[in-house]
Amino acid sequence: MLLFRKPTLKDKKVLLAQKKKAQLHQDIMHGDCGLSQAKDFEAWLRRASKQAFFLISKQDQSVIGIIHLKFKLTAYDALEGGHIAYTIFPDYRKLGYGTYSFSWALNLLKQKKITNILISCREGNLTSEKIILKNKGQLMYRKKVNQHIIKHYRIQND
Repeated sequence: MLLFRKPTLKDKKVLLAQKKKAQLHQDIMHGDCGLSQAKDFEAWLRRASKQAFFLISKQDQSVIGIIHLKFKLTAYDALEGGHIAYTIFPDYRKLGYGTYSFSWALNLLKQKKITNILISCREGNLTSEKIILKNKGQLMYRKKVNQHIIKHYRIQND
């Protein structure tokens, strides 16, 4: 059984361990709401708690991933992000949690009356592309941003 909840200070140890693990494996944590670059956990938590959710295992309370929702897009979000960003921590990948989280995020956006969804991913991020396409994402364009090709998709979430 899974649940979504806001991050709290109690999550610090687990999140810093996941951050360290990702750094050791040179893994990019897309959608981590800036955790991978954060120097101050408490400052990150204050910012992230407004727009981030954790995917949690109800059974053992382990943090499986972070879902970062943007209800209003900034110019930067429109260029390189979108309404939904997420990361599933390495130990939990390829188990369907990304698809589950993405579908949950789409439902929450729909409840907020946001139906024209922008989502993007780096070219070559085949897992995210597959999840986006599975959720009826339509490729709009590709654009080079900060030395990466970013693929921009739209999802009509009526």
